[in-house]
Amino acid sequence: SQFGAVGAALKGWDYKKILELYYPGTRIIKYQERKNITVEGHGEMLIEDYVAGAGEVPDFSCEDIDEKFDNNNVWKCWPEEAIKAQIVAFRTYGIEQTQNGQSICTTARCQVYKAGDNKKWAAEATSNEVIVYDGKPIKALYSSDNHNGWGTADNETVWSNFEGVGTPIEYLRAVNDSGVAFKFAYTDWSWRTNSYTIDEIQAMLQWSSSSNEASSSYKEFLKTLLGKVGKLQNIEFKRDKSGRVAKVKLSGNKGS
Repeated sequence: SQFGAVGAALKGWDYKKILELYYPGTRIIKYQERKNITVEGHGEMLIEDYVAGAGEVPDFSCEDIDEKFDNNNVWKCWPEEAIKAQIVAFRTYGIEQTQNGQSICTTARCQVYKAGDNKKWAAEATSNEVIVYDGKPIKALYSSDNHNGWGTADNETVWSNFEGVGTPIEYLRAVNDSGVAFKFAYTDWSWRTNSYTIDEIQAMLQWSSSSNEASSSYKEFLKTLLGKVGKLQNIEFKRDKSGRVAKVKLSGNKGS
């Protein structure tokens, strides 16, 4: 969590401690195996040049421009250790995503690269450092902030199939960062709660199973599900450690 890193840095954490919180069981090493990376629209370049042109977070540390972190202007500068944590995650993700020779895109679909050398200072301060698990660079996924639960989610909660089954990754476990994460208007997400009867939920499922707005695979899944469950009678939720719903169990007069 980028704003989790901001909060931790404001509490005096260094970038390595921040990364160890979010990627449990990992360690940071100097990576020497590959120096180049291929970036869409830019071709092949040195990994450190790629890191120097990273987007994602502000370019300047508050320490470097001799400013205090401003709660009312959070994009002006960030604590140095928060930016360095981002840079190490950025470098690691770039290396892991291109390990088989493929290129990496420059948008949020991968991670934001804007070119230039505004973050050269952070690249040099963390030169060649990557996060590894079992000796290999990790899939260093990150987010802006955590607003749906008590920190980050288990990776299989976010990425799973229709049955709610995903592949757990040891270092992408739910981490409760509520004690350190920085919170302000940007992260103060609003909520709306509605109540539905079991009959209304059944009607939603039936509508979705034939809606032109749903994919054919999803509609087929729902049709099979409704056939197994029959008339809906009960709903149960299984949550991961962050409190997010990981699976939904539907029970009816035919089964669950």
